[in-house]
Amino acid sequence: MSQINQEKIKQLKSEAEKIIELSNKFFSSITIQTENQMISNGSRIPQFEGGYRITKPNYVKSYSWGKRSTEISEMQVELLGKYDLWYEEGRFIIKTFLSDRLEAFNESYEEGRKYINLDYPPNPLGITYFFNDFRKHFNIGQNILLISSKVEAIPFVVPNRQLQKLVDMEFEDVFYNKLRDEINDAYKMGLFTSVMLLSRKLFENLLIEILRIKYPPNQSGNLEIYFIKNEQRFQNFTVLLKNIEDKKSDFTPDEHLISEIISLIKPFRKGANLNAHSIIIVSDEKGILSFDIPRISALLSKLYSNIKRSM
Repeated sequence: MSQINQEKIKQLKSEAEKIIELSNKFFSSITIQTENQMISNGSRIPQFEGGYRITKPNYVKSYSWGKRSTEISEMQVELLGKYDLWYEEGRFIIKTFLSDRLEAFNESYEEGRKYINLDYPPNPLGITYFFNDFRKHFNIGQNILLISSKVEAIPFVVPNRQLQKLVDMEFEDVFYNKLRDEINDAYKMGLFTSVMLLSRKLFENLLIEILRIKYPPNQSGNLEIYFIKNEQRFQNFTVLLKNIEDKKSDFTPDEHLISEIISLIKPFRKGANLNAHSIIIVSDEKGILSFDIPRISALLSKLYSNIKRSM
């Protein structure tokens, strides 16, 4: 793995220690309320001698989080911020170098966040057990990140200067904004092959969503335009492009947008396919800029917005 990523993992290890320290302080500061809930009022049970035996009411303890002070609430917000940032930075490394463990990494993040949010009721055995449960999930993420540091990556060129954003625009959907951020992070680090693969994912998903909105799946004949039902997967990039090009006359008054998208995205698709299915890599900024990724992103976003408003 490159020196830049080894240094990043070292930094994330240091940040993880701070998260553990802050989470211990936070969980130790919150209080647990307990109360007895009556589950039976008691009853008069006849005895053999004709008398009655009065049973005592039954109780069960319930546990809930106590009221938190402003200081503790602020500590919770700080912890969530550090936790989210740690996982966002770690996620990029996992996605790039150990993508088959990304799902487990994401699951550990989601579970850990529920503990910080106090979405789960407190452990009746005490706050220490609750903290240990949080640590178990956080440790999963740390271990996956540690494994990724041992993976040999395809070499890439580290830029001599700090690159700016490649895709500098806001999408309507948070999913696309997250993809944009990953593209920009890869671009700034000089991971130009990753930029190609992530951009392809962005373009494919936007095309699927555009076709899905234009051709709702509940109408006969529409679903196969973008989805292969018997294989339970979406059509590949090439088929999606062909289908939207064949049907561009349905997109009046956005037909001109589709024509420009197709003219730009076909050269990009060939380059992306080479990167996805061979060891050919994009090694410099000039190479990545030749594919006009910002322009394609803007045109697809415009078409996506127009279709949503027109339907």
